[in-house]
Amino acid sequence: MKKGVVYFVGVLLLIVSIYSFYLSCFPIEFESYVNESSSRWNVNPALVLAIIKAESNFDERAVSRAEAKGVMQLMEQTAEFVAEKYNISIKGKDYLYNAKINIELGCAYLNYLFEKFDNMNIVICSYNAGEGRVLAWLNEGIITENNFKLIPFNETKTYLNKVLFNYQNYTNRLKYRLK
Repeated sequence: MKKGVVYFVGVLLLIVSIYSFYLSCFPIEFESYVNESSSRWNVNPALVLAIIKAESNFDERAVSRAEAKGVMQLMEQTAEFVAEKYNISIKGKDYLYNAKINIELGCAYLNYLFEKFDNMNIVICSYNAGEGRVLAWLNEGIITENNFKLIPFNETKTYLNKVLFNYQNYTNRLKYRLK
């Protein structure tokens, strides 16, 4: 074999390996649930996937230290608030571990936050730190609609950056339908 062919095959294998690694880093699971719920609640599916990736890495049985549950890591109080507000039926004690229900409630909650704030960065921070804290930060001038450098919680700063990074990658995946 000629050197050029060997080199070409090597480069091709490297590209395929990098591509496969990229796909494994940003999986698209529960796609039908994400598409249905994001469409119904007018939320960008790339944002939903980005939040799921950051919150649970697509683990339906995930539970946080604060007892948030499921793929979108919802607190029971938040889930019940959203279910009541939007008349979403929830049954049984393990409903938050059902990806379809969890994603439905998570998308409804994101819709609620967007109606309240109309700014993706503020919505992402609110999803992590709670809308009350974020409202206080806005009212006190700690953060603004364009400046998030002074977020008082390192966890929320890190979360915002992680979700935005995931969001860009999922936007590209969905745009170019890299499967």
